Amino acid sequence: MKNRKVVGEKVQDIADDLNVSISRLYHWLKM
Repeated sequence: MKNRKVVGEKVQDIADDLNVSISRLYHWLKM
């Protein structure tokens, strides 16, 4: 049960990183 929570947090971290990367790329492409 505890393990699942850690994995979920890791997935969330990766998703956040991807979101930041995508938004930066999007901004860069719009320029």
